[in-house]
Amino acid sequence: MSASGGAGRRIPSSAGKSGQRGQSMVEFALVGPLFFLVTLAVIECSLLFNAQITIDNAVREGARAAGICGSSKAAAVNFHGTTYTGQPSACPAAIIGEVQRSTGFLKVLSPNINPAVSMCSPPPNVGRCASAYSGAPRGSVIQVEAKYNYSFYIFPFLGESSPTIALSSTAKVVSQQ
Repeated sequence: MSASGGAGRRIPSSAGKSGQRGQSMVEFALVGPLFFLVTLAVIECSLLFNAQITIDNAVREGARAAGICGSSKAAAVNFHGTTYTGQPSACPAAIIGEVQRSTGFLKVLSPNINPAVSMCSPPPNVGRCASAYSGAPRGSVIQVEAKYNYSFYIFPFLGESSPTIALSSTAKVVSQQ
């Protein structure tokens, strides 16, 4: 007997190693798909939350443009280095343009992003804008809304068509002009 106490030690056979490998493969086959599904769901939820936050920010930028331009009847308005033109006023074009310009990461996911933008003054007590925007006198409230249809990205990988969900946001601002 040696000093290291190796007399009682068993040397594993090659059959034991292949059995453990087979067990690991079965465990991975059972747990792997669930792990990947949860990972993809986390990624999809992150993209959905990012889209909602982006639409919220874009609407705030549109409301900022609405507050600055308000009742302006100018044929051209300049915001963030972009000149917007329109008849009889450039203000609605500037509001829509600022919302579309501020879509950030959504442009990367879908380059042809075009959220539906509406604005009204005075805003309704409940619900969405129903009247057309024709300017707002100084001190009046302007409501800017945007609606975007978000397409899920995981479903095409699963072989299904991609469902959509409508994301919307509303911002109110007081006309400064």
